[in-house]
Amino acid sequence: MKVNSCQSWALLPIFVENHEHMTQLQLLTPLLIACFFTNRLSSQDYFQRTYNMGFSDKGFAVESLPNGDILLAGSTGPAGSEKMWIQKINNQGNILWSKTYSDNEAAIARDIQKTTDGNFLVIYNTGASASIVGGWMKISGNGDVIWVKTSSVFSALHKILPLAAGGYLLTGQTESTSLLNAFAVKINENGDVAWSANFGDAGDDSIGKCWEDDQGFIYCAGYSADADLNPDGLLTKIGPNGSVLWGRRYRTGNIIEEFSSLAPFANSSDLLLAGHTISPLFEYDKVWLIRVTSAGDIKWSRTYELPDLDIAAIDVLSIPGDQFVISAANKDNSLGSKAVLMKIAQNGDLLWKYEYKTGGERAIFRKVIPVNGGFVAAGSSVMNGDEDFYITRVGTEGLIPLSECCPATADLTVKDVSPVTESFTPNALGGFLPLNTLVGAADVVPEVLDVCMPIDLDFSVSDSSICPGNCIDITLIGNTSGVIYSLSTPGGVSDTMTPGRVCYPDNGTFFVIREGKNGVCDLKKKTIKIEVGTPDTYPNAFTPNEPLPDLFIR
Repeated sequence: MKVNSCQSWALLPIFVENHEHMTQLQLLTPLLIACFFTNRLSSQDYFQRTYNMGFSDKGFAVESLPNGDILLAGSTGPAGSEKMWIQKINNQGNILWSKTYSDNEAAIARDIQKTTDGNFLVIYNTGASASIVGGWMKISGNGDVIWVKTSSVFSALHKILPLAAGGYLLTGQTESTSLLNAFAVKINENGDVAWSANFGDAGDDSIGKCWEDDQGFIYCAGYSADADLNPDGLLTKIGPNGSVLWGRRYRTGNIIEEFSSLAPFANSSDLLLAGHTISPLFEYDKVWLIRVTSAGDIKWSRTYELPDLDIAAIDVLSIPGDQFVISAANKDNSLGSKAVLMKIAQNGDLLWKYEYKTGGERAIFRKVIPVNGGFVAAGSSVMNGDEDFYITRVGTEGLIPLSECCPATADLTVKDVSPVTESFTPNALGGFLPLNTLVGAADVVPEVLDVCMPIDLDFSVSDSSICPGNCIDITLIGNTSGVIYSLSTPGGVSDTMTPGRVCYPDNGTFFVIREGKNGVCDLKKKTIKIEVGTPDTYPNAFTPNEPLPDLFIR
């Protein structure tokens, strides 16, 4: 006897009786284990959801937990009066808790990182646009505030990097004498500053995502402008004690070029720099990727562009096999922005590339992280002018299994480019002391929308084998709000007197087709086959001596 399903519990007693040398527990244990892992795999959750608190909600960061829960960080509220917004969801996207945080000024959470003591470090920017100050705070697993610190200088923080020797590196930019300077500060578990690096060149400078090698040296991506004041892509190396060792600029001759992120190659000391470039003719932004050695020497450089749309690499994630997953969109989430994830090989070739649709007019992914069975990307989606926090969980190949979401293949064009490099020594500037700050927290209840609205196409027919001239009745069973449905019956004639009735005058094989689309999946369809034969084909189709009705004569 073969047991091929976790649901075949009724077979267990027979199975046990036929194997008297095995105990019932011995037989039951492997089946229980098989069921457990089968259910775990089959219940892997993939989704697209938006979270709405008001008219302007932005997602900037996402962090995963060992138990599958996910933390999201961003902001809610109109420009100039935002509050930090942080929430914890489970692996199905359901909210476990959601809170806003404010220090009585505009505040935007920019990144979140789990800490070694089981809590979470959040960096944020607070204040008006002309006087932004970067801050960092630690919250518990329930979202309670443990402590808060802010910079004593005007600054904006972008990213958090956990350091191997303990502590965390916070990166961004400071403002000095009307110029922006790159900014990095190392803090300990209590938020105290161990060292800070404040540096730049003749123009504006900034750094974002960084990576630490096994010797404690830190590499950061960003942008730097020299005397011509046009920003170029920047790679800088920082020592374990905060000393800025060198900087390298990369330019293709375009007017604006910058890196937002970087990630290491798994099988070498090389780095992938990711950002964007725009030409002097003000053409559209293009994703710009460069592979460099740890000394900053170029191995290859490529651009990836969409027709008639701006697109920039915003985050990059290193995965096994010297491959990378990159989130890309219009970096300002302007009209027409497409939320794109793409996977590349070590030579820059595209392995897959998808645009994730929400039914709105624009969307963006600002961060992508690995999770069990795939990736999670977080950002924002705009529908009818309303911007919401947007998150999607996809499989390892970029698709959304067991879902009504259908990512579209992104129309990316790849080109090789040849940038030039320039080495320089950044100017080191003064440090600062952090300030203790108070931040209040409040529980909130956002509106949650499953972007992947189910397309329930279920319907039935009264008969699938009929004689010529007979009719079938179609009953529409499934119906989902927001889905656009259509029904077609090629070869059939609708009975105008009876809705849902279709008659078939001729022999043949025909199909009833029901289609639906929901804004994120272009089209799904279900068909039922109808066989129409001669009266001799179906001798039991009618009562004996009953004449064949002509249903087309009224």
